[in-house]
Amino acid sequence: PTPKGVAKGQKLKNDKTMEEWWNACQRYEFEKKKKTDLSYGMFLASAISGNKFENTHSMRNSFGNYYKKYRAGTLERTSVKRQCVREFVSIEKKLCEYLDARTRKHQRHKLGVTRVLLKEECLKWYRQDPELSQKPFSC
Repeated sequence: PTPKGVAKGQKLKNDKTMEEWWNACQRYEFEKKKKTDLSYGMFLASAISGNKFENTHSMRNSFGNYYKKYRAGTLERTSVKRQCVREFVSIEKKLCEYLDARTRKHQRHKLGVTRVLLKEECLKWYRQDPELSQKPFSC
C-alpha cells in the first residue's frame, strides 16, 4: 500500500513547475500510445516520469488533474509553480517577442530598453485590441 497524502506535521512539497507537469503529461501520453494499459501509478513509479515524481496517492491524484488540463489544452508550459488565470496573454506574448527582438538589436546596435518604453508599448497594444480595451489594464 502506498501512503495517502502528507503525514501529520509534514509540509507539502510543491517543487514542480507547470512545465515539469506538462512534460510528464506529454511523456505519459507518448508511453500510453505504446502501452495501452499504462496507469498513472505505473507511469509515476517508472523511471520515465523522472526523479521528481513518485507513486503516492496524492501524486496520482495531482497527476490525473494535471493530465485532464493537459488534454483540454489549458495546462500552460511555463516555469511557474502555480497556474493563475491571466487576462492579457496576447499582450504578454507580444511583450516577449518585442523583448527578444530588442535583445537582438541590442547585441548589434547597443540600444537598450527602458521600463517607460515597455509600458508605452503595452498600452499601445492594449488600445489596439478592441476585446481587451473593455477590461481595466495597468502595467
